[in-house]
Amino acid sequence: MCNNSNHMQGYECLSASIGSILNYYNKQITGNEVIILGSDIKVYYNKEDNIIGSNMYESNFEFLNKYKIYFEQVMFKNKEDALAKVEKELNLGNHIIIKLEAGSLSYNKIFRQANEANHYVWLLKVNSGVFKICDNYVPTREPSCFLGNVSSDIILNAWEKKSYELIVIKNCSSIRNIDLKKDIEYGMKNYIKNYLLGGKFNNFYIGKDAISFFWNNFFINANKLSKEKIINYNFQLKIYGFISLKRILNELLLKMNTRYSSEYKMIIHYWESICLVLVKYAFSHNEKTKKQLYDDAYDCMEKEEKILQHILLEIEN
Repeated sequence: MCNNSNHMQGYECLSASIGSILNYYNKQITGNEVIILGSDIKVYYNKEDNIIGSNMYESNFEFLNKYKIYFEQVMFKNKEDALAKVEKELNLGNHIIIKLEAGSLSYNKIFRQANEANHYVWLLKVNSGVFKICDNYVPTREPSCFLGNVSSDIILNAWEKKSYELIVIKNCSSIRNIDLKKDIEYGMKNYIKNYLLGGKFNNFYIGKDAISFFWNNFFINANKLSKEKIINYNFQLKIYGFISLKRILNELLLKMNTRYSSEYKMIIHYWESICLVLVKYAFSHNEKTKKQLYDDAYDCMEKEEKILQHILLEIEN
């Protein structure tokens, strides 16, 4: 949590901002729940683009539509029009989330790895020379958040690179009296079933097949991959949904007090240690390190599949 009770740390930047705005209205919905409530969540591997990712981003908008929370998503050609829109909406008491280029941010050194990646923050206030923001998901090894003032030059530069895109959230009253417990359990079961079922759709491998084909392709090409490419794979695994969704699932399992949450947390730590070995290999291209990476990745895949089967049985019963 940030230094204010309304600002809740999450595991994906847009959902974490939406969850914090909902918490401002005392809705008691976290960013993790926004993701799982939004859509049929899947991890995927695009074999043509060689990207491991998920539909977490899309799930945010499906959540807003599903629960009839009014929002407006707009882009601007210049900062003057963008800032005029921000001033207008803030004066009306509405909430603004802005889309930034993560690599241009400097309030945490982790953003040096981000290059042109999208990053969403909750914009609280604009003063002379500074923007007050809450970043509800800073993707450090142990995810954190940032609440504070950032130079307007830095924010405007990062915002311009994403066409001054912003999201206005206006009305959260529609979910005041809805019991979301059943919807959350349904979303969790669907995510686990999709992961265990796997499969392929067009150029996309899904779930367990996604991570299997990702590693198969990696080890076939490992010796000729550049350091930068391998580090980008590490970024994909940690930021595009593969590990983030595991963190989200485990947080929800903890809230349900399931007996497998501690075991699943160990799986998450295992994947995080594998990512560290991946970065080590990026700098060394050492065969021994590659062998360790191969053994650990396939061992972790097997262990995770077994634990997810147990979790699914427990949730369904």
